[in-house]
Amino acid sequence: MSSVAIGLRVEKTDENEFGWNLVNAIPTDVPCIVCLGGNGAITDKSSNSYAGDVDREITAVIGQKVPVYSVKYDFSGGDAEYARRYEFVKHRQENSQDEQEIIKARVTNEEINPKYIDELYKKLIEPRLFDAKTKKLLPTNEACRRLRMMTFVAHCHGAYVALKLEDKMQAEMKKAGCSLEDRKKIQSQMMILAYAPACPLGIANSQMISFKTVYDEEQPQISNWFNHYVTKRRYEEKRRFLAEQEHKEEDIKKFRWFDFKPCYFGKKQGNLFMIKNAFRWNEEDGPWMINTDEHNRVDYNIAFDHTQEGKIMTWYRKAILFNAVKNSLENQSGYKPLPPLEELILPPVKERQARYKEFFAEMAENGKNFRKEVCAYAVAGIKRRRDESEK
Repeated sequence: MSSVAIGLRVEKTDENEFGWNLVNAIPTDVPCIVCLGGNGAITDKSSNSYAGDVDREITAVIGQKVPVYSVKYDFSGGDAEYARRYEFVKHRQENSQDEQEIIKARVTNEEINPKYIDELYKKLIEPRLFDAKTKKLLPTNEACRRLRMMTFVAHCHGAYVALKLEDKMQAEMKKAGCSLEDRKKIQSQMMILAYAPACPLGIANSQMISFKTVYDEEQPQISNWFNHYVTKRRYEEKRRFLAEQEHKEEDIKKFRWFDFKPCYFGKKQGNLFMIKNAFRWNEEDGPWMINTDEHNRVDYNIAFDHTQEGKIMTWYRKAILFNAVKNSLENQSGYKPLPPLEELILPPVKERQARYKEFFAEMAENGKNFRKEVCAYAVAGIKRRRDESEK
């Protein structure tokens, strides 16, 4: 049976080499951050590394210590990859009929409803929704306030965990007689900042804001038109790179570079910020370079090997984290709803805010244009398949 542990980021000592203490509960009246790491967060060290990145950044920007917790998984009895893949099938984001049947036949009860999600819900969420003594639902605004005092930072599998926590929340609130309107209001105050999310996008009722890159080789390869088109364009670019290297004029004319502009895709597509690559390629490999940093480097430091787009994506992640935690701090004195995305993206330095707004608008327009490309590709693909089936 799977299980989970939660640790608090603390100062390192000779006795505590990682600076991470296990806790049984998290206070509901103290603003905090909870890091839901990838499926590699199975040791104290790996779990604490997520907390360390966030702790260093938020302390520097906020100017005060905010408790940072992180989660350690034990997947005993279940396969994390199949659990994630099942969610894509469940939410109809895996279009391959063959793949759907394979996953449905292979997935276990533990992978459909992991036990560690129930345990995590009990420790993280339940005390923010229900009175500890009476076990009754808290007044809606108080539940919103308590939930808003916790900000989630998720990586890869952690975004899947956040969605499963949302499912559990909805089920428990409904069971307790909470109205649909109040469930939506409470859920909207759950803030999740997700990097390289390995989960279906566009289905969250929480405020999930996601970031990923086109050249992240470790993202789930789900079969849908968006991913098909991105894969096709990446392949073309790789072939174009080789053609340029080898001076093959015929292939230079045949294959295109993938001029993917920084995009923002709206709520129905998951509040997704997407760029081509966050880190520079080396000259020899170009787009053939497999850089695991595209998926695994989740810190907030601007580095020498960042692309300009990678810097921009990091700046937006930092701004969102800052504003989400700032709002958590404000909820100590009374309920204050989470600001809209248009405010969450703004940096604390006011002189830079206009540029952030302008570039966000550009990314939103780029996202709409890229969606049109995908739609045209999908229409052509559907027509081609129909024509082939009629032959």
